[in-house]
Amino acid sequence: MKKITKFLALILSVIACLSSVGCNGCGSKLENVINLGDNGEVLTNPDMGFNFTYYANTIYDFNNNLLEGDYLDDFPCPTVFFRIGWNWIEPVEGQFNWEFTDKIARDWIAHGKRIAFCWVATFPGDQSTPLWVKDAGAQGVQYKWALKNSTDQYPTLMTEQGFGNLEFNHIPVDAQEYALNRGIRNDGGQEVSVGDYENYRATWVANYDDAVFIQKLDNFLKAAAERYDSPDSEFFGKVEFIEIGSFGDWGEGHSSYTVGNRATAATRKKHIDLYLKYFKNVQLMVNDDAANTLDLLEYARDNGIGMSDHSIQVSDSNYPEEGRPGNSDAASVVYETQPVLLEEHNGREFLETYYNSVIDCHATYARINVNPYMADAAKFKDKIALKLGYRLVFNQVKFSQIKAGKTLKFEFKIKNDGAAPCYGGGNPTFKIVDETFGRTRATAVSSLDVKDLIVADTLTLRKAVEATGTAEVKLPDSLPKGTYYIVLSVAKDGVDTYNLPLDHKDEDNLRYKIATFTVK
Repeated sequence: MKKITKFLALILSVIACLSSVGCNGCGSKLENVINLGDNGEVLTNPDMGFNFTYYANTIYDFNNNLLEGDYLDDFPCPTVFFRIGWNWIEPVEGQFNWEFTDKIARDWIAHGKRIAFCWVATFPGDQSTPLWVKDAGAQGVQYKWALKNSTDQYPTLMTEQGFGNLEFNHIPVDAQEYALNRGIRNDGGQEVSVGDYENYRATWVANYDDAVFIQKLDNFLKAAAERYDSPDSEFFGKVEFIEIGSFGDWGEGHSSYTVGNRATAATRKKHIDLYLKYFKNVQLMVNDDAANTLDLLEYARDNGIGMSDHSIQVSDSNYPEEGRPGNSDAASVVYETQPVLLEEHNGREFLETYYNSVIDCHATYARINVNPYMADAAKFKDKIALKLGYRLVFNQVKFSQIKAGKTLKFEFKIKNDGAAPCYGGGNPTFKIVDETFGRTRATAVSSLDVKDLIVADTLTLRKAVEATGTAEVKLPDSLPKGTYYIVLSVAKDGVDTYNLPLDHKDEDNLRYKIATFTVK
Protein backbone atom coordinates (compact mmCIF):
# COMPACT_ATOMS: atom_id res chain seq x y z
CA MET A 1 0.00 0.00 0.00
CA LYS A 2 1.41 3.38 -0.99
CA LYS A 3 1.61 5.96 1.70
CA ILE A 4 -0.39 9.19 1.34
CA THR A 5 1.72 12.15 2.36
CA LYS A 6 0.84 14.55 5.10
CA PHE A 7 -0.98 17.62 3.77
CA LEU A 8 -1.81 21.18 4.57
CA ALA A 9 -5.53 22.06 4.52
CA LEU A 10 -6.41 25.44 3.04
CA ILE A 11 -9.67 27.34 2.98
CA LEU A 12 -11.11 27.75 -0.50
CA SER A 13 -12.97 30.98 -1.20
CA VAL A 14 -14.82 31.83 -4.39
CA ILE A 15 -11.71 33.54 -5.77
CA ALA A 16 -8.97 31.48 -4.14
CA CYS A 17 -6.76 28.91 -5.82
CA LEU A 18 -7.51 25.21 -5.50
CA SER A 19 -6.95 23.84 -2.01
CA SER A 20 -4.16 21.33 -1.44
CA VAL A 21 -4.83 18.67 1.20
CA GLY A 22 -3.29 15.53 2.66
CA CYS A 23 -3.78 13.33 5.73
CA ASN A 24 -2.11 12.95 9.09
CA GLY A 25 -3.67 9.70 10.28
CA CYS A 26 -6.53 7.36 9.61
CA GLY A 27 -9.29 8.64 11.90
CA SER A 28 -12.83 9.32 10.71
CA LYS A 29 -13.30 12.84 12.11
CA LEU A 30 -14.21 15.47 9.54
CA GLU A 31 -11.09 17.53 10.19
CA ASN A 32 -10.73 19.10 6.75
CA VAL A 33 -12.90 22.12 6.00
CA ILE A 34 -13.39 23.89 2.69
CA ASN A 35 -15.53 27.03 2.65
CA LEU A 36 -17.13 27.61 -0.72
CA GLY A 37 -20.13 29.87 -1.37
CA ASP A 38 -21.48 31.70 -4.42
CA ASN A 39 -19.07 33.26 -6.92
CA GLY A 40 -21.81 35.44 -8.46
CA GLU A 41 -21.62 33.89 -11.92
CA VAL A 42 -24.69 33.98 -14.19
CA LEU A 43 -25.49 30.34 -14.98
CA THR A 44 -27.33 28.43 -17.67
CA ASN A 45 -28.90 25.20 -16.47
CA PRO A 46 -31.44 22.62 -17.64
CA ASP A 47 -35.15 23.35 -17.29
CA MET A 48 -34.83 27.03 -16.41
CA GLY A 49 -33.80 30.43 -17.73
CA PHE A 50 -34.84 33.04 -20.26
CA ASN A 51 -36.59 32.16 -23.48
CA PHE A 52 -36.54 34.50 -26.46
CA THR A 53 -39.74 35.11 -28.41
CA TYR A 54 -38.86 34.66 -32.08
CA TYR A 55 -42.50 34.93 -33.14
CA ALA A 56 -44.94 36.54 -30.75
CA ASN A 57 -48.35 38.05 -31.42
CA THR A 58 -47.74 37.99 -35.17
CA ILE A 59 -45.07 36.65 -37.49
CA TYR A 60 -43.35 40.03 -37.63
CA ASP A 61 -42.36 40.66 -34.06
CA PHE A 62 -39.11 40.36 -32.11
CA ASN A 63 -37.12 38.26 -34.57
CA ASN A 64 -36.67 41.49 -36.53
CA ASN A 65 -34.58 42.85 -33.66
CA LEU A 66 -31.95 40.11 -33.86
CA LEU A 67 -28.59 40.86 -35.33
CA GLU A 68 -27.40 38.54 -38.08
CA GLY A 69 -25.89 35.37 -36.66
CA ASP A 70 -26.94 36.27 -33.11
CA TYR A 71 -28.33 33.52 -30.89
CA LEU A 72 -28.33 35.54 -27.67
CA ASP A 73 -25.40 33.64 -26.21
CA ASP A 74 -24.64 36.66 -24.04
CA PHE A 75 -27.94 36.04 -22.23
CA PRO A 76 -28.65 33.05 -19.99
CA CYS A 77 -31.16 32.22 -22.73
CA PRO A 78 -31.19 28.52 -23.60
CA THR A 79 -34.60 28.49 -25.33
CA VAL A 80 -36.17 30.08 -28.42
CA PHE A 81 -39.96 30.39 -28.35
CA PHE A 82 -42.44 30.38 -31.24
CA ARG A 83 -45.95 31.68 -30.56
CA ILE A 84 -47.62 31.29 -33.92
CA GLY A 85 -51.11 31.06 -35.37
CA TRP A 86 -52.40 27.59 -36.14
CA ASN A 87 -53.21 28.68 -39.71
CA TRP A 88 -49.52 29.22 -40.51
CA ILE A 89 -48.78 25.60 -39.68
CA GLU A 90 -51.85 23.92 -41.21
CA PRO A 91 -52.94 26.21 -44.07
CA VAL A 92 -54.81 23.33 -45.68
CA GLU A 93 -56.47 20.60 -43.65
CA GLY A 94 -54.06 17.74 -43.17
CA GLN A 95 -51.20 19.54 -44.95
CA PHE A 96 -48.70 20.74 -42.38
CA ASN A 97 -46.12 23.44 -42.91
CA TRP A 98 -43.91 22.50 -39.96
CA GLU A 99 -40.89 23.94 -41.75
CA PHE A 100 -42.26 27.43 -41.08
CA THR A 101 -40.72 27.17 -37.62
CA ASP A 102 -38.61 24.00 -37.86
CA LYS A 103 -36.01 25.40 -40.23
CA ILE A 104 -35.42 28.21 -37.72
CA ALA A 105 -35.55 25.79 -34.79
CA ARG A 106 -32.85 23.56 -36.28
CA ASP A 107 -30.52 26.53 -36.58
CA TRP A 108 -30.96 27.48 -32.92
CA ILE A 109 -30.65 23.84 -31.81
CA ALA A 110 -27.37 23.62 -33.72
CA HIS A 111 -26.16 26.49 -31.55
CA GLY A 112 -26.98 24.63 -28.35
CA LYS A 113 -30.50 25.98 -27.76
CA ARG A 114 -33.83 24.30 -27.09
CA ILE A 115 -37.22 25.20 -28.54
CA ALA A 116 -40.72 25.93 -27.23
CA PHE A 117 -44.10 26.45 -28.89
CA CYS A 118 -47.53 27.94 -28.47
CA TRP A 119 -49.95 27.35 -31.36
CA VAL A 120 -52.63 29.99 -31.08
CA ALA A 121 -56.20 29.96 -32.35
CA THR A 122 -56.92 33.67 -31.79
CA PHE A 123 -54.75 36.70 -32.49
CA PRO A 124 -56.97 39.79 -32.53
CA GLY A 125 -56.36 41.33 -35.93
CA ASP A 126 -54.58 38.35 -37.47
CA GLN A 127 -56.49 35.30 -38.67
CA SER A 128 -55.08 32.39 -36.68
CA THR A 129 -57.64 29.60 -36.81
CA PRO A 130 -57.50 28.24 -40.36
CA LEU A 131 -60.55 29.40 -42.29
CA TRP A 132 -61.04 25.88 -43.60
CA VAL A 133 -62.26 25.12 -40.04
CA LYS A 134 -65.05 27.64 -40.64
CA ASP A 135 -65.72 26.16 -44.09
CA ALA A 136 -66.06 22.73 -42.45
CA GLY A 137 -69.01 24.05 -40.45
CA ALA A 138 -67.52 25.40 -37.22
CA GLN A 139 -69.53 28.22 -35.68
CA GLY A 140 -67.89 31.44 -34.55
CA VAL A 141 -67.83 35.25 -34.63
CA GLN A 142 -66.46 37.44 -37.42
CA TYR A 143 -64.50 40.49 -36.30
CA LYS A 144 -63.07 43.26 -38.43
CA TRP A 145 -60.92 46.32 -37.99
CA ALA A 146 -62.30 49.81 -38.45
CA LEU A 147 -61.72 53.42 -37.47
CA LYS A 148 -64.18 54.84 -34.99
CA ASN A 149 -63.90 58.24 -36.67
CA SER A 150 -61.78 59.99 -39.27
CA THR A 151 -59.32 61.33 -36.70
CA ASP A 152 -58.35 57.92 -35.33
CA GLN A 153 -54.85 56.75 -36.18
CA TYR A 154 -55.40 53.15 -35.19
CA PRO A 155 -58.13 50.62 -35.90
CA THR A 156 -60.46 49.13 -33.34
CA LEU A 157 -61.71 45.57 -33.28
CA MET A 158 -65.43 45.29 -33.87
CA THR A 159 -67.97 42.58 -34.53
CA GLU A 160 -70.68 42.76 -37.14
CA GLN A 161 -72.89 44.03 -34.31
CA GLY A 162 -70.63 46.93 -33.34
CA PHE A 163 -67.38 47.93 -31.75
CA GLY A 164 -65.73 45.98 -28.99
CA ASN A 165 -65.07 47.56 -25.63
CA LEU A 166 -61.32 48.00 -25.99
CA GLU A 167 -58.92 49.47 -28.50
CA PHE A 168 -56.06 47.48 -29.93
CA ASN A 169 -53.69 50.26 -30.80
CA HIS A 170 -50.31 49.07 -31.88
CA ILE A 171 -50.78 47.66 -35.40
CA PRO A 172 -50.72 50.16 -38.30
CA VAL A 173 -53.87 50.54 -40.37
CA ASP A 174 -52.23 49.34 -43.57
CA ALA A 175 -51.06 45.98 -42.29
CA GLN A 176 -50.35 44.61 -45.75
CA GLU A 177 -47.88 47.41 -46.47
CA TYR A 178 -46.42 46.91 -43.00
CA ALA A 179 -45.90 43.22 -43.65
CA LEU A 180 -44.38 43.78 -47.09
CA ASN A 181 -42.00 46.42 -45.77
CA ARG A 182 -40.83 43.98 -43.10
CA GLY A 183 -40.29 41.29 -45.75
CA ILE A 184 -42.82 39.02 -44.07
CA ARG A 185 -43.28 35.54 -45.52
CA ASN A 186 -46.57 33.74 -45.24
CA ASP A 187 -45.27 30.20 -45.65
CA GLY A 188 -41.57 30.50 -45.04
CA GLY A 189 -40.95 31.26 -48.72
CA GLN A 190 -43.57 33.44 -50.33
CA GLU A 191 -44.15 37.12 -49.69
CA VAL A 192 -47.49 38.21 -48.32
CA SER A 193 -49.77 38.67 -51.31
CA VAL A 194 -52.61 41.10 -51.91
CA GLY A 195 -55.04 38.30 -51.19
CA ASP A 196 -53.65 37.97 -47.67
CA TYR A 197 -54.68 41.51 -46.76
CA GLU A 198 -57.94 40.52 -45.12
CA ASN A 199 -56.13 37.95 -43.00
CA TYR A 200 -54.31 40.85 -41.36
CA ARG A 201 -57.33 43.06 -40.97
CA ALA A 202 -60.14 40.64 -40.19
CA THR A 203 -60.41 37.89 -37.61
CA TRP A 204 -62.86 35.02 -37.54
CA VAL A 205 -62.87 33.34 -34.12
CA ALA A 206 -64.45 29.96 -33.59
CA ASN A 207 -66.67 29.20 -30.62
CA TYR A 208 -64.18 27.37 -28.44
CA ASP A 209 -66.57 24.56 -27.56
CA ASP A 210 -67.81 24.04 -31.12
CA ALA A 211 -67.67 20.33 -31.97
CA VAL A 212 -66.11 20.84 -35.41
CA PHE A 213 -63.48 23.20 -34.03
CA ILE A 214 -62.63 20.75 -31.24
CA GLN A 215 -62.29 17.85 -33.66
CA LYS A 216 -60.01 19.78 -36.03
CA LEU A 217 -57.93 20.98 -33.08
CA ASP A 218 -57.69 17.40 -31.82
CA ASN A 219 -56.29 16.33 -35.20
CA PHE A 220 -53.76 19.16 -35.17
CA LEU A 221 -52.52 18.43 -31.65
CA LYS A 222 -52.15 14.75 -32.50
CA ALA A 223 -49.94 15.66 -35.45
CA ALA A 224 -47.98 18.17 -33.35
CA ALA A 225 -47.31 15.56 -30.68
CA GLU A 226 -46.06 13.12 -33.30
CA ARG A 227 -43.77 15.85 -34.56
CA TYR A 228 -42.37 17.08 -31.24
CA ASP A 229 -43.13 14.54 -28.52
CA SER A 230 -42.51 11.20 -30.20
CA PRO A 231 -39.28 9.29 -29.53
CA ASP A 232 -39.06 8.84 -33.30
CA SER A 233 -38.98 12.59 -33.95
CA GLU A 234 -35.79 14.55 -34.63
CA PHE A 235 -37.04 17.08 -32.07
CA PHE A 236 -37.71 14.64 -29.25
CA GLY A 237 -35.98 15.83 -26.09
CA LYS A 238 -35.24 19.24 -27.58
CA VAL A 239 -38.57 20.89 -26.69
CA GLU A 240 -38.43 22.79 -23.41
CA PHE A 241 -42.18 23.34 -23.07
CA ILE A 242 -45.42 23.82 -24.96
CA GLU A 243 -47.93 26.44 -23.88
CA ILE A 244 -51.63 25.72 -24.22
CA GLY A 245 -52.87 28.42 -26.60
CA SER A 246 -56.00 27.11 -28.27
CA PHE A 247 -58.49 29.52 -26.70
CA GLY A 248 -58.58 33.17 -25.72
CA ASP A 249 -56.87 36.23 -27.15
CA TRP A 250 -53.22 35.49 -27.95
CA GLY A 251 -53.80 32.05 -26.47
CA GLU A 252 -54.00 33.57 -23.00
CA GLY A 253 -57.48 32.31 -22.17
CA HIS A 254 -59.18 35.71 -21.78
CA SER A 255 -61.38 37.50 -24.35
CA SER A 256 -60.45 41.12 -23.70
CA TYR A 257 -60.69 42.04 -27.37
CA THR A 258 -62.80 39.28 -28.89
CA VAL A 259 -65.53 39.88 -26.35
CA GLY A 260 -68.03 37.73 -28.22
CA ASN A 261 -66.04 34.52 -27.58
CA ARG A 262 -65.66 33.42 -24.00
CA ALA A 263 -64.69 29.98 -22.80
CA THR A 264 -66.61 28.36 -19.95
CA ALA A 265 -64.84 26.40 -17.22
CA ALA A 266 -65.93 23.15 -18.88
CA THR A 267 -64.53 24.30 -22.22
CA ARG A 268 -61.25 25.32 -20.64
CA LYS A 269 -60.86 21.89 -19.07
CA LYS A 270 -61.75 20.27 -22.39
CA HIS A 271 -58.89 22.10 -24.10
CA ILE A 272 -56.45 21.24 -21.32
CA ASP A 273 -57.44 17.59 -21.64
CA LEU A 274 -56.76 17.67 -25.39
CA TYR A 275 -53.13 18.57 -24.72
CA LEU A 276 -52.84 15.98 -21.98
CA LYS A 277 -54.23 13.40 -24.38
CA TYR A 278 -51.29 13.72 -26.75
CA PHE A 279 -48.29 15.27 -24.99
CA LYS A 280 -46.88 12.66 -22.63
CA ASN A 281 -43.26 13.75 -22.27
CA VAL A 282 -42.83 17.47 -22.87
CA GLN A 283 -43.59 20.02 -20.15
CA LEU A 284 -46.95 21.75 -20.68
CA MET A 285 -47.75 25.27 -19.48
CA VAL A 286 -51.10 27.05 -19.15
CA ASN A 287 -51.77 30.77 -18.69
CA ASP A 288 -53.21 31.93 -15.39
CA ASP A 289 -56.02 33.64 -17.35
CA ALA A 290 -56.81 30.30 -18.98
CA ALA A 291 -56.80 28.16 -15.83
CA ASN A 292 -58.59 31.02 -14.10
CA THR A 293 -60.15 29.25 -11.13
CA LEU A 294 -58.53 27.41 -8.25
CA ASP A 295 -60.10 24.13 -9.38
CA LEU A 296 -58.70 24.47 -12.91
CA LEU A 297 -55.29 25.56 -11.69
CA GLU A 298 -55.06 22.65 -9.27
CA TYR A 299 -56.28 20.28 -11.97
CA ALA A 300 -53.58 21.49 -14.34
CA ARG A 301 -50.89 21.31 -11.64
CA ASP A 302 -51.88 17.83 -10.56
CA ASN A 303 -51.59 16.69 -14.18
CA GLY A 304 -48.06 18.01 -14.51
CA ILE A 305 -48.83 21.37 -16.12
CA GLY A 306 -46.98 24.53 -15.14
CA MET A 307 -48.32 28.10 -15.12
CA SER A 308 -47.45 31.11 -17.27
CA ASP A 309 -48.30 34.74 -16.55
CA HIS A 310 -48.00 37.33 -19.29
CA SER A 311 -47.71 41.11 -19.53
CA ILE A 312 -45.65 41.69 -16.40
CA GLN A 313 -44.91 45.42 -15.97
CA VAL A 314 -47.66 46.56 -18.33
CA SER A 315 -49.25 49.67 -16.86
CA ASP A 316 -52.93 49.72 -15.99
CA SER A 317 -55.20 51.67 -13.68
CA ASN A 318 -54.10 49.63 -10.68
CA TYR A 319 -50.38 49.88 -11.44
CA PRO A 320 -49.80 53.09 -13.43
CA GLU A 321 -46.19 53.60 -12.37
CA GLU A 322 -44.51 50.29 -11.78
CA GLY A 323 -46.69 48.13 -14.02
CA ARG A 324 -48.55 44.95 -13.19
CA PRO A 325 -46.69 42.39 -11.04
CA GLY A 326 -46.89 38.65 -11.48
CA ASN A 327 -49.83 36.67 -10.13
CA SER A 328 -48.14 35.41 -6.98
CA ASP A 329 -51.39 34.03 -5.57
CA ALA A 330 -51.80 31.67 -8.52
CA ALA A 331 -48.09 30.88 -8.60
CA SER A 332 -48.21 29.83 -4.94
CA VAL A 333 -50.65 27.07 -5.91
CA VAL A 334 -48.31 25.69 -8.58
CA TYR A 335 -44.64 26.33 -7.93
CA GLU A 336 -43.83 23.62 -5.40
CA THR A 337 -44.27 20.90 -8.02
CA GLN A 338 -44.55 22.66 -11.41
CA PRO A 339 -42.67 25.53 -13.07
CA VAL A 340 -43.86 29.12 -13.39
CA LEU A 341 -43.13 31.32 -16.42
CA LEU A 342 -43.30 35.11 -16.53
CA GLU A 343 -43.53 37.17 -19.71
CA GLU A 344 -42.47 40.81 -19.60
CA HIS A 345 -44.10 42.67 -22.47
CA ASN A 346 -43.33 46.32 -21.97
CA GLY A 347 -39.58 46.78 -22.28
CA ARG A 348 -39.64 49.69 -19.88
CA GLU A 349 -36.42 50.62 -18.18
CA PHE A 350 -37.97 50.24 -14.74
CA LEU A 351 -37.40 46.51 -14.13
CA GLU A 352 -37.92 46.28 -10.39
CA THR A 353 -41.45 44.91 -10.82
CA TYR A 354 -40.12 42.15 -13.05
CA TYR A 355 -37.32 41.29 -10.63
CA ASN A 356 -39.69 41.20 -7.66
CA SER A 357 -42.19 39.12 -9.61
CA VAL A 358 -39.54 36.50 -10.38
CA ILE A 359 -38.95 36.16 -6.65
CA ASP A 360 -42.57 36.45 -5.49
CA CYS A 361 -43.86 33.99 -8.13
CA HIS A 362 -40.96 31.53 -7.80
CA ALA A 363 -40.35 31.82 -11.54
CA THR A 364 -38.41 29.14 -13.36
CA TYR A 365 -38.71 30.76 -16.80
CA ALA A 366 -38.78 34.39 -17.92
CA ARG A 367 -39.58 35.42 -21.45
CA ILE A 368 -37.74 38.06 -23.42
CA ASN A 369 -40.83 39.39 -25.15
CA VAL A 370 -39.24 42.73 -26.03
CA ASN A 371 -36.28 43.92 -28.04
CA PRO A 372 -33.42 41.95 -26.42
CA TYR A 373 -31.04 44.88 -26.94
CA MET A 374 -33.01 47.28 -24.77
CA ALA A 375 -30.95 49.68 -22.69
CA ASP A 376 -31.38 47.78 -19.44
CA ALA A 377 -30.55 44.36 -20.90
CA ALA A 378 -27.70 44.03 -18.42
CA LYS A 379 -30.21 43.93 -15.59
CA PHE A 380 -31.80 40.86 -17.15
CA LYS A 381 -28.48 39.08 -16.97
CA ASP A 382 -26.91 40.48 -13.86
CA LYS A 383 -29.85 40.82 -11.50
CA ILE A 384 -32.90 38.85 -12.57
CA ALA A 385 -30.87 35.91 -13.85
CA LEU A 386 -29.27 35.40 -10.46
CA LYS A 387 -32.68 34.56 -8.99
CA LEU A 388 -34.52 33.03 -11.94
CA GLY A 389 -34.98 29.28 -11.56
CA TYR A 390 -32.81 27.35 -9.12
CA ARG A 391 -29.30 28.16 -7.89
CA LEU A 392 -27.49 25.41 -5.99
CA VAL A 393 -24.99 26.90 -3.54
CA PHE A 394 -22.55 24.76 -1.55
CA ASN A 395 -21.42 26.81 1.42
CA GLN A 396 -19.08 24.33 3.08
CA VAL A 397 -17.62 20.86 2.63
CA LYS A 398 -15.97 18.86 5.40
CA PHE A 399 -14.24 15.53 4.89
CA SER A 400 -12.33 13.00 6.92
CA GLN A 401 -8.68 12.09 6.66
CA ILE A 402 -7.67 10.39 3.45
CA LYS A 403 -6.07 6.95 3.62
CA ALA A 404 -6.06 4.14 1.10
CA GLY A 405 -8.35 1.29 2.05
CA LYS A 406 -10.29 3.43 4.54
CA THR A 407 -13.72 5.05 4.34
CA LEU A 408 -13.70 8.67 3.20
CA LYS A 409 -16.59 10.64 4.67
CA PHE A 410 -18.04 13.96 3.52
CA GLU A 411 -20.42 16.41 5.14
CA PHE A 412 -21.68 19.48 3.28
CA LYS A 413 -23.99 22.44 3.60
CA ILE A 414 -26.12 23.40 0.60
CA LYS A 415 -29.04 25.67 -0.20
CA ASN A 416 -31.10 26.62 -3.24
CA ASP A 417 -30.68 30.38 -3.48
CA GLY A 418 -32.85 30.71 -6.58
CA ALA A 419 -36.54 31.55 -6.78
CA ALA A 420 -37.76 28.08 -7.77
CA PRO A 421 -37.18 24.44 -6.87
CA CYS A 422 -34.85 22.30 -8.94
CA TYR A 423 -37.65 20.08 -10.23
CA GLY A 424 -35.32 17.68 -12.04
CA GLY A 425 -33.52 16.77 -8.84
CA GLY A 426 -30.08 15.29 -8.40
CA ASN A 427 -27.56 14.20 -5.81
CA PRO A 428 -24.37 15.90 -4.62
CA THR A 429 -21.46 13.71 -5.66
CA PHE A 430 -17.79 13.63 -4.65
CA LYS A 431 -15.15 11.93 -6.77
CA ILE A 432 -11.47 11.15 -6.26
CA VAL A 433 -9.87 11.77 -9.64
CA ASP A 434 -6.21 11.29 -10.59
CA GLU A 435 -4.61 14.16 -12.45
CA THR A 436 -2.47 12.03 -14.79
CA PHE A 437 -5.24 10.06 -16.47
CA GLY A 438 -8.37 11.88 -15.33
CA ARG A 439 -9.54 8.54 -13.99
CA THR A 440 -12.14 8.40 -11.22
CA ARG A 441 -10.78 6.22 -8.43
CA ALA A 442 -13.73 6.51 -6.01
CA THR A 443 -17.19 8.08 -5.97
CA ALA A 444 -19.32 9.12 -2.99
CA VAL A 445 -22.97 9.93 -3.73
CA SER A 446 -25.20 11.65 -1.18
CA SER A 447 -28.78 10.56 -0.62
CA LEU A 448 -29.82 14.23 -0.39
CA ASP A 449 -31.91 15.23 -3.42
CA VAL A 450 -31.57 18.87 -4.45
CA LYS A 451 -35.22 19.00 -5.53
CA ASP A 452 -36.12 18.89 -1.82
CA LEU A 453 -34.20 22.05 -0.95
CA ILE A 454 -36.61 24.69 0.38
CA VAL A 455 -36.44 28.05 -1.39
CA ALA A 456 -37.14 31.44 0.12
CA ASP A 457 -40.76 32.62 0.10
CA THR A 458 -41.73 36.28 0.35
CA LEU A 459 -45.33 35.43 1.22
CA THR A 460 -44.35 33.67 4.45
CA LEU A 461 -41.10 35.63 4.95
CA ARG A 462 -39.23 32.33 4.86
CA LYS A 463 -35.55 32.34 3.99
CA ALA A 464 -33.93 29.66 1.86
CA VAL A 465 -33.27 26.69 4.13
CA GLU A 466 -29.69 25.45 4.28
CA ALA A 467 -29.55 21.65 4.40
CA THR A 468 -26.78 19.37 5.62
CA GLY A 469 -25.95 16.25 3.67
CA THR A 470 -23.44 13.43 3.91
CA ALA A 471 -21.72 10.97 1.60
CA GLU A 472 -19.04 8.34 2.02
CA VAL A 473 -16.98 5.85 0.01
CA LYS A 474 -14.33 3.23 0.75
CA LEU A 475 -11.09 4.19 -0.97
CA PRO A 476 -9.14 1.60 -2.98
CA ASP A 477 -6.61 -0.48 -1.08
CA SER A 478 -3.88 1.16 -3.12
CA LEU A 479 -3.56 4.45 -4.98
CA PRO A 480 -0.87 5.06 -7.63
CA LYS A 481 1.40 7.92 -6.70
CA GLY A 482 0.66 11.31 -8.17
CA THR A 483 -1.71 14.25 -7.77
CA TYR A 484 -5.41 13.73 -7.07
CA TYR A 485 -8.44 16.03 -7.05
CA ILE A 486 -11.53 15.97 -4.90
CA VAL A 487 -14.22 16.84 -7.41
CA LEU A 488 -17.73 18.06 -6.56
CA SER A 489 -20.79 17.84 -8.83
CA VAL A 490 -24.54 17.39 -8.71
CA ALA A 491 -25.51 14.35 -10.73
CA LYS A 492 -28.89 13.19 -12.01
CA ASP A 493 -29.16 9.44 -12.56
CA GLY A 494 -25.39 9.25 -12.28
CA VAL A 495 -24.71 11.95 -14.89
CA ASP A 496 -23.15 15.26 -13.83
CA THR A 497 -25.89 17.74 -14.76
CA TYR A 498 -25.83 21.16 -13.17
CA ASN A 499 -23.68 24.26 -13.42
CA LEU A 500 -22.78 25.55 -9.96
CA PRO A 501 -21.64 29.05 -8.91
CA LEU A 502 -18.13 27.75 -8.13
CA ASP A 503 -14.67 28.28 -9.58
CA HIS A 504 -12.36 25.56 -10.96
CA LYS A 505 -14.91 24.02 -13.27
CA ASP A 506 -14.20 21.14 -15.59
CA GLU A 507 -15.96 22.59 -18.65
CA ASP A 508 -16.79 19.23 -20.21
CA ASN A 509 -18.23 17.42 -17.22
CA LEU A 510 -19.86 20.02 -14.94
CA ARG A 511 -17.43 19.09 -12.19
CA TYR A 512 -15.61 21.37 -9.76
CA LYS A 513 -12.17 20.70 -8.25
CA ILE A 514 -12.43 21.73 -4.63
CA ALA A 515 -9.20 20.24 -3.26
CA THR A 516 -5.99 18.40 -4.21
CA PHE A 517 -3.74 15.87 -2.50
CA THR A 518 -0.68 13.91 -3.54
CA VAL A 519 0.40 10.31 -3.21
CA LYS A 520 4.12 9.45 -3.19
